[in-house]
Amino acid sequence: MARFKFGRPISLRWNGLLVEGPAETVFEIPDEYYEEFNEDIGGVEPTLVWLDSDEASTIRARVTALELASTSFAILDAKGDLISATADNTAARLGVGANGTVLTADSSTATGLAWTEPSGVADVVREYVKNNSGGTINKGQAVYVSGADGTNVLVQLADYDTDETSSKTLGLMEATVANNEFGYVVTQGRLNGFDTTAASAAGVPVWLGAGGNLVYGTAPSEPNHTVYIGVVTRKNVSNGEVFIKVQNGYELTELHDVSAASPADNDIIQFDSASGYWKNETLSNAGISATSHAHTGVYDPAGTAAAAIVSHEADSDPHPTYLTSTEGNAAYAATVHTHGAYLEYAGDTLTGALTVSNTGSIGLFGATSTANTQLTTRVDGDASTRWGVRADGFQAWGDGTAARDTNLYRSAANTLATDDNLDVGQDLTVGGDIIHTGQMDFISGGSVAASFISSGLYLPPGKTVMFEGTSNDSSEVILTAADATADRTITLPDSSGTVALTSQLTPAGSVTAWLGSNASVPSGWLMCAGATVSRSTYSDLFSVIGTTFGAGDGSTTFGLPNLTGHMLVGASVTAPTQTGTGDAYLNATWDHDHTVNVASTTTSSDSHSHTVDPIAVTSGGPSTTTAVASGGGTTVASSTHTHSTNVASTTSSTDSHTHTVNPDSVNSGAMIVSPEHKRTRVNYIIKT
Repeated sequence: MARFKFGRPISLRWNGLLVEGPAETVFEIPDEYYEEFNEDIGGVEPTLVWLDSDEASTIRARVTALELASTSFAILDAKGDLISATADNTAARLGVGANGTVLTADSSTATGLAWTEPSGVADVVREYVKNNSGGTINKGQAVYVSGADGTNVLVQLADYDTDETSSKTLGLMEATVANNEFGYVVTQGRLNGFDTTAASAAGVPVWLGAGGNLVYGTAPSEPNHTVYIGVVTRKNVSNGEVFIKVQNGYELTELHDVSAASPADNDIIQFDSASGYWKNETLSNAGISATSHAHTGVYDPAGTAAAAIVSHEADSDPHPTYLTSTEGNAAYAATVHTHGAYLEYAGDTLTGALTVSNTGSIGLFGATSTANTQLTTRVDGDASTRWGVRADGFQAWGDGTAARDTNLYRSAANTLATDDNLDVGQDLTVGGDIIHTGQMDFISGGSVAASFISSGLYLPPGKTVMFEGTSNDSSEVILTAADATADRTITLPDSSGTVALTSQLTPAGSVTAWLGSNASVPSGWLMCAGATVSRSTYSDLFSVIGTTFGAGDGSTTFGLPNLTGHMLVGASVTAPTQTGTGDAYLNATWDHDHTVNVASTTTSSDSHSHTVDPIAVTSGGPSTTTAVASGGGTTVASSTHTHSTNVASTTSSTDSHTHTVNPDSVNSGAMIVSPEHKRTRVNYIIKT
């Protein structure tokens, strides 16, 4: 036996023998086939290596095998057991696996083999091929069978451009293969690991494209050939996946029940019951005449009026489809008969009435240009048509004396428009908005009662706005404008419940008490709490108070008054003088003068009282002499002494008397003001 191996995975057939296995697999053939095999395969497969090719070596190999067998059979003890090496020249038993399992290489086991479940074994069908395209074929590209070299299947890039390169599509290349190299083509099953982001999503179909590339989604249309490759199972830039199940689209001539050899222009496909298949025929052979004939379900696009009309004039011979414009002339139109569909009529004047049944219709089929009017009406004696409609639906009206001047047309989706005035004599009910870009007048009694203009609602002089209450009684709210001397503007503020007349009711700079909170200051007002605000935002207020209460940053802001704890006093009083920043008046001491005008002497005869505060001891000189009793006394003159006086603190008198007063003309002093009235604290706000 001659032994050989290949330096790459191999799969080929030679003389009915299958040679297949991974790289470095050792194969044997009888010695007598050595030269023939080497000649056929060695020239196309450069990795072929012969290990030995003489009978002596073969005999030695057989003897070694027999010796191994004689010493190893003893370790087998069950059907299906195998002998496997655990080391050099060391045999071991590999017990049979479970039903359905397959033997795979596994370096983690003692024998290097293991029985495993056939995961994915039958999921993918591959074919070992050789690339003879002249260039590299990339992974995921479609290939077709271009031929064979006696040993290998040859493939090239498939292309939907021709039947030759599309009808023999084999599958997608499993890996990138250079020219004249070998690789596998997946003909059925999943192929992953390439870019499928051209697909919109997983699940879209995959079709053959140009130069081996794929088309995702919509199938290619003629003249390209349609070849179904499979479906995208995963959309990914580097790990995309496609399930492959190639189905070649068929040409008409490839159908088994069609015979259409050598087709010519204007041929038709007609069924031949004698042969049982469809075949191509000329109009003449199909029984269709180009001149005089009877319509039996097919119209004659090339028929002439004279020939085609003759067989259709009877009422009992209806048209199954329609007549062409060349057949629809005046002579035929005057003949009474039934049309199965419609009459395409052009070129002549139709006299008399045209009646359309309730199940029929009149169709206008115009050119692409919208300038032509296809249907018009006029009254006898009119110089121009009074109404016309184009194929695009544009309608126009006139008075018959000149060109039509009023139109109605569809300007956009769900929109009917006119470029002219629209008069409504009765009620107009509109379910949506009325949009008008110009002035809209409401006429009452021949005059304008109100108008909508670009700036809003306009009422002519003497007109009013009337508001009716919910009770619909005779009482209304009427808003009437007097003849003003200048423009007036009513502005509704953001907050509800207040209507302000701009620059009239409350001028900028007005201050008022506010019982609300700081967070609820009404629009158009600011709290008098000394804040700094923008000069441009509150320009009206700034023009009134300026920098009286603070200059802010000196350029863009200014200060508001701080009236916290202050009460307002008129600025016209002479004392105190308002400084602009506020003065503290509460419990203040003011310097002042009193003017007294009295007579120098005031006389009074009324009863009154005097208050006396006497000194406790009154002193005086001697006034008497006291004798001493006989019998031993001495006479002594009286000396200086004191007497204690007890008088009432108050002495009253009813006598008339006079007081003399000598006042200065002006007496100065101070007055303390301590008001005791009740006080309620409020916030002051200022109008902006």
